[in-house]
Amino acid sequence: MSIANLFAVVGALVGFAVFWLGAMALSAFFGWKTIAKHYPVWVWPAPGEGVPMNGVTMWIGIAGYSRILKAVLTDTGLFLRPYALFSINHEPLFIPWAAMGVPERRLLTGLRVPLAGTRPVAFLGPLAEAVEARLAAASADTARLT
Repeated sequence: MSIANLFAVVGALVGFAVFWLGAMALSAFFGWKTIAKHYPVWVWPAPGEGVPMNGVTMWIGIAGYSRILKAVLTDTGLFLRPYALFSINHEPLFIPWAAMGVPERRLLTGLRVPLAGTRPVAFLGPLAEAVEARLAAASADTARLT
């Protein structure tokens, strides 16, 4: 391998690393950090506690997290965190069920859920179905008690 090829490979690797770090910083800037300030995780659920889901999708504003999140649905709320490769500037989240407003189904953007004190999020795929079912059950329980 010539010295020029070596410099090209090293340059490409450095360029990719800079691009990757920039993309992670921008996605955190566009919403994750705001939600993390309102909904930090103190302790991640232990194995067997709640329903784990891997490779789930969520949108916060214009920042999409397509199949790169781990989620755990517990009796108290929803835990979310990106896979390790995508976790730079992305602290885990815990969103209590009580902090979620009335969900709205949208054709292209999935299940839009307003959050108390911060911007709404959108869940897609299996996570959207699980969150919608959980919120519907909570709503039915509340209606039954009143």
